[in-house]
Amino acid sequence: YRASAPAKGDIFFSPASISAVLGMTQPGAAGATAEEFRQVLGNDGSEQAFRAQAELLRRSYYHVERRTLSTHSALWVDESLKLNTQFSAFMQDAYKAKVNRANFRTSSVAARKAINHLGRISTYGRIPQLVGKGDVTEETRLVLFNTIFFRAPWASEFDEGATRPKKFHRVDGSTTEVPMMFQKSYFGHFRGPG
Repeated sequence: YRASAPAKGDIFFSPASISAVLGMTQPGAAGATAEEFRQVLGNDGSEQAFRAQAELLRRSYYHVERRTLSTHSALWVDESLKLNTQFSAFMQDAYKAKVNRANFRTSSVAARKAINHLGRISTYGRIPQLVGKGDVTEETRLVLFNTIFFRAPWASEFDEGATRPKKFHRVDGSTTEVPMMFQKSYFGHFRGPG
């Protein structure tokens, strides 16, 4: 998040997507690598855990009126690597993720074009170039792909003219002045124990 936050424009950051897309490779891991996956992703490495992560990605979709949330996952694996057929079938079955084969050593440009094409389609043109020239090279063996697209109007939109500089209090006790959005209205809420 800290690396992405300084970027200009709107940022949509999805830790759930990052976790789930990393989880796509976990079923193919063994030994020390499998143990590292279990520690990083905080699961027991069982098929049930893999399917739960896949379900998270698959359920991250809705389209109602002018509200859309969708994710798309895929893998690109170098042709030189032998791929377990059960792994490929599991990716398709659980994650709905296509396992694409690519020749990164002699056709990394073609692979990059294919990845960017899918990125463009799955983000409705919002991300025209997902991977750059140096991101996919002849040394690449695996590319994990996941996009998330979100578009919706505010349920109660902020008036830009009501934004004013206000003090923001940091955890360490210091303050800084930042532009704060402001809106006064009646909003429903829930009050429960605690």
